[in-house]
Amino acid sequence: MTAQPTKAPDMPVWRYVLALARFRPWQYLALAVLETLFFGVFPQLTGLIIRAYFDTLTGDVQLELNIWALIVLLIVIAVGRAMAIFADVAVYFSFRYTIAALLRVNLFEYIMNRPGARALPSSPGEAISRFREDVDEIAFFMAESLILLGFGFFTVVAAIVMLRIDVFITLVVFIPLIVVIVLANLAKDRLQKYREHSRAATGRVTGFLGEMFGSVQAIKVATAEDRVIERFNDLNKERTLSALKDQLFSELLNSIYRNSANIG
Repeated sequence: MTAQPTKAPDMPVWRYVLALARFRPWQYLALAVLETLFFGVFPQLTGLIIRAYFDTLTGDVQLELNIWALIVLLIVIAVGRAMAIFADVAVYFSFRYTIAALLRVNLFEYIMNRPGARALPSSPGEAISRFREDVDEIAFFMAESLILLGFGFFTVVAAIVMLRIDVFITLVVFIPLIVVIVLANLAKDRLQKYREHSRAATGRVTGFLGEMFGSVQAIKVATAEDRVIERFNDLNKERTLSALKDQLFSELLNSIYRNSANIG
């Protein structure tokens, strides 16, 4: 494994994402295809065949297939979707953990190449947080963002089918999506603020732990055990409060997004 992306202070985020994707291009492409099949193609095929089935019951037949042929197609699609999800899981986690390992290797090499007196640009606790939470978030984003391809394909096909049925009802159904987009943009800054505070609080806790274990003898000599524990408890309370705000706000937004879609 070699470090592919190069650090550049003014490099746009999308170029970092592209550099990470180029580290395993065929794996990234395979994941994109599988996500599109599972979330976009197979659900649409199932819906279209079910529509054809009900059309045969009403006499408005558009697809010259009998009911048994439609049932067989449904079974074939279900088997294909099951095979796609097994392949998707294997490629998904392989790609995600590969990207996480790449980022951690790059971070470690960056630290090792810095001057000994300034190996860490921040506290040891924040460095641990970077290696753990931040790396996991980036790897998660790289893998999960491809689901948008599947949902995007699903949305386009669904919108075309629905517009052909009833334009007015389709527009009414898509109103919640517009609301979700507006709310997402309005909440972006606050969500980022809560996430930064949560990460900083976690960094303070892990940093204090490192200092505490590295100064056990000094703490005993100064008989400062109670004060150290009290300070540790205060830092954990701050971390708990920051994490609760972050989680509560995130779940509130997720609830709005999902319920808006269900209402539509």
